[in-house]
Amino acid sequence: DQVSLTQVAWRNGQSLLLKTLNPEWVNHSQSLELFEQEAKTLQQLSHPGIPRFVDYFQAEGRPYLAMEWVHGQNLQQWVAEKGPLSLEEAIATILQICDVLDYLHQQVPPY
Repeated sequence: DQVSLTQVAWRNGQSLLLKTLNPEWVNHSQSLELFEQEAKTLQQLSHPGIPRFVDYFQAEGRPYLAMEWVHGQNLQQWVAEKGPLSLEEAIATILQICDVLDYLHQQVPPY
C-alpha cells in the first residue's frame, strides 16, 4: 500500500503539488508524525533546485502538504525521448545535483 497520495492542484492561479496521507494511514501515529516532520523539514529549505514549500494544513481529518509544482520531464523521460546525454550535459546535470546535495548536507541537522 502507498503511504501517501500526490496530485496536482490549482490555487490562486498557481499549480501546486498536493500531498496527503492515504486514508488507510491517517490513523497510524507514526505515519502522521513522519508526514508532519517532512512538512517542517521542507518549510526550512530554500534552494533553487528544491521545489518551494507553500503550505501545510489539515482538512477533513487528513494532513496536506502543498509545494511548488515543477512541470517537466524527469531524466529517464528525457533520455527516452532525446537519447543519452552528452558528456557536457551529464557533467552539468551532476553538478546541479551535487549543489543540491551540498546544500542539504550543510543544514542542521544535515539531510
